[in-house]
Amino acid sequence: WRDYPMDILIKNGTLVTFDDQHTVIEDAAIAIQGDKIAALGSTSELEAGFSHLPTLDARGKAILPGFIKVP
Repeated sequence: WRDYPMDILIKNGTLVTFDDQHTVIEDAAIAIQGDKIAALGSTSELEAGFSHLPTLDARGKAILPGFIKVP
């Protein structure tokens, strides 16, 4: 996956985090720049800050970031 970095905003999904509180955010977005997660949050917040990125509409879908930890 590191050989295929991309810049994209995935928006309008249900974000399921894997933090200690198992946070779930509705109408959420994730901004990816290169091979890193640049930001997580509400779609409206991230659209304002990352409007220059191409987008993928995840409406009706789950967004599951961070399945792997990179040192």
